[in-house]
Amino acid sequence: EVLLGLAMIIGWNIRWTIGITAALIVFFTFLTGYSAYFNKVTDCGCFGDFIKLKPWHSFYKDLVLLGLVGLMIGGMKHNVPWFSKPFGIKLMGVLTVLTLWFGVYCYRYLPVWDFLPYKVGNNILKIMTEVPPGQRSSDSIEISWVLYKPSANGGIDSITCSTSEFAKKMEEGYQYDDLKSQRRKLVIEGYKSPIHDFAINDDATGVDMKDTFLQTSQFQLAYVIPYLESANLLDIVELREILKWAQKEGVRVYGLSAVSQTPANEFVKKYELPMKMYSADQKMLITMARYNPTLYLLKGPVVLGKWSGVDLPSLKALEKLKKKAMGEKTGLAKMLSRLKKS
Repeated sequence: EVLLGLAMIIGWNIRWTIGITAALIVFFTFLTGYSAYFNKVTDCGCFGDFIKLKPWHSFYKDLVLLGLVGLMIGGMKHNVPWFSKPFGIKLMGVLTVLTLWFGVYCYRYLPVWDFLPYKVGNNILKIMTEVPPGQRSSDSIEISWVLYKPSANGGIDSITCSTSEFAKKMEEGYQYDDLKSQRRKLVIEGYKSPIHDFAINDDATGVDMKDTFLQTSQFQLAYVIPYLESANLLDIVELREILKWAQKEGVRVYGLSAVSQTPANEFVKKYELPMKMYSADQKMLITMARYNPTLYLLKGPVVLGKWSGVDLPSLKALEKLKKKAMGEKTGLAKMLSRLKKS
């Protein structure tokens, strides 16, 4: 899609480009329309975490694109390429390589522009608990009931009533089926936090570690490994040094993975890592770690830094971030102290 867009901009092989684009748009218009009507997919993922589109919005977007492609087909004869054919082929070759390289780079070394809820600077606890102004904290649900009673002719009379009418209808002799009577209709959707599945557990003791992780002011390291068996451990020596630094500095360390306690402990023992492994939901881990594995430095629930497992920070960089976070707190404390005195 990116390459087709670039080809359109420079007018390269316009008939071929517009033909393929039209076929894609027709296909996706059908797909998003089907998905929206039957509620099959709730997030099309067209723009990732940058812009979240609901199913119908995605369908309307494709309708607009379909109209624009129609205009391009109608005006195809007016499209003039910017460059000669030989140079256009070379330019498209370069753009193809750059596009593929950028995708691989963002996968291997984390996205250049991070729109995830776990990006640097975000307060995980705040995102989980706060509701933005103007948003509902919960869904508005309309509940109705299907009630029935025997009729005079030996049949069954049924009615649909609201919750406020329910008691009166029951006094009139109507009954209801616990499993089938209630109808729930979503009227207004409430706010859904982008972080709603955060959980950390200590499988050895059965203790829920979520509050310990989120409700602290200490510095913390989280080594997130969504798939333990396929983790890229090229920088394992550097990781070991970082964990030793954390021990020395009093920084809490959490190894997070979705596997059971036995393989997690074997992993730590095999690579001689001075850290304890905790279990977490795999979907949460995949969201946190777009590369397997990913390292986080936090001050309490606030993300100070995150790095791909093959691009770990130096101890100097970690120390710099740590001092900066402490300095910001000290500066705030001084300002509050001056306000109190004045």
